[in-house]
Amino acid sequence: FLEVSKLGDVVDSFISNGETGLDKDENLRTLMERNGLHFASYIGDTSGDRLSARKAGIPFIWCRYGFGNEVTPDGIDDLSQLPYVLTE
Repeated sequence: FLEVSKLGDVVDSFISNGETGLDKDENLRTLMERNGLHFASYIGDTSGDRLSARKAGIPFIWCRYGFGNEVTPDGIDDLSQLPYVLTE
């Protein structure tokens, strides 16, 4: 994903279920602890992503252009909108 999206240069750390065997919400908390983060947001495109963010206790930002099929007024249509959402 990082290679195809060309986001590899802006991602400092990542984690996967294949690496840990943990559920996504547990991986989110582990990643935050590993990097000393006290605040984070999860950017995702499925209802499962939204649920994982809720379980991890962090805000969720909906990517309306992704794989999910939920219809929601909040969210972003392009990553270029992310800075504006984060400052709201």
